[in-house]
Amino acid sequence: MLASLPAEPAASSFRRLSSNISNADTELQQKPGVQQQGIAAGTTQQRTPETNQTQRSLEPQAPQGTLAAEVNKLLSGKKAAPAISVLCRHFTLGKLRSDFPSRVEAFTDRLEYFFKHPSHGRVRMVMYYRDFGTVTVKKTCLVFKIMTILDMFTAHYNPAEPQHMLGITFDSAIDLQQIQQAIQQGMFAYAAA
Repeated sequence: MLASLPAEPAASSFRRLSSNISNADTELQQKPGVQQQGIAAGTTQQRTPETNQTQRSLEPQAPQGTLAAEVNKLLSGKKAAPAISVLCRHFTLGKLRSDFPSRVEAFTDRLEYFFKHPSHGRVRMVMYYRDFGTVTVKKTCLVFKIMTILDMFTAHYNPAEPQHMLGITFDSAIDLQQIQQAIQQGMFAYAAA
C-alpha cells in the first residue's frame, strides 16, 4: 500500500530548489582558493586566500610541466615561428605513403607537417625530438624512427618493428641539410637537458 504525500505546488518547489542552488553557489564563491569554471567564455575564477580577490584567466590553468599544460600551450595560438620551413611532396609512415604536399617546419623542440591518411584525411604530425630514435639520409630523403606509438597509425606503424620508419622526401639537398641540422640540434639540446 502506497502512502500518499500532500502535493506541493510546482512553483514553490522550484523556488526552494533554486534558492538552495543559489545558496550553495554563494558559499562556494566565498571560500578562498576555490576554482570555478566559467560557462560562457571558458574563464577560470579563483579567490586567493591572501586578498580574497577574484583572479580571472581566459583559459583554464594547468600545473606547469604537465601534459595538460603542454596541450594548453599548443592550443593557445601562441605558436613560435619555425626555425626552418620547407615544402615537401612525398611522405612515408610505416606501410603508408602520402603524396600530399605539406610544409615541413622545424622548431627548437619538434618537427611538424601534415600527412594525408587514407581514412582520417589530413593529419597534423607533431614529432618531438625527444621521441626520435635513428635518423638517416638516403639521397634527398630523411628517414627516421619515432620511439612512441602514433595514435592514428597503429595499424601502419609499430616502433618495435625495425622496418617501420618515417620518411620525408625533399625537393633539394639544401632543404634536407637544413632540416637535418635542426633535428640534430634539437636532439642534442634534449639530451643535454
